[in-house]
Amino acid sequence: MKVCIPEKERDKCRNSARIHVGIWIVTAVVSLYFNSWLPLIYIVLPVFYGNTHRVMCGLTQHTGLHDDIKDHRYSTRTVILNPISSFLYWQMEYHIEHHVFPIVPSYNLPKLHELIKDQLPPPKKGFIDEYKEIIPAILKQSKNPEYKIDVKLTNR
Repeated sequence: MKVCIPEKERDKCRNSARIHVGIWIVTAVVSLYFNSWLPLIYIVLPVFYGNTHRVMCGLTQHTGLHDDIKDHRYSTRTVILNPISSFLYWQMEYHIEHHVFPIVPSYNLPKLHELIKDQLPPPKKGFIDEYKEIIPAILKQSKNPEYKIDVKLTNR
């Protein structure tokens, strides 16, 4: 807190943390009292499994790519996900399209992708295909921070 939160905001941060922990404790007590997992499942656990999905999707967006190029085709990626993950992620797996045309609603990103796909790098198909590229890039970047994934555009 001393490093990243201004002095006058620290009390707000502490109170917010106390409220969240209090909600979790009350939820646990209610679950024990009623001998039911439902309060925990509906109130506490979504934070954990929701964040897991968000992190899995979020890592596919920029990891290993250039961060010093204005051309979004080199700094972001599109990953075609299964329908459930796509729905939960608001179709933000069409991330290049989102960055190039940020005003396009998420439900129209797949249509936009079809219109401009000849100008984009080929998308990866699913988490496994994408993480086959991301994990080696992270390992290489741990030894050489300057390493970036070489993006090949389909029209070149």
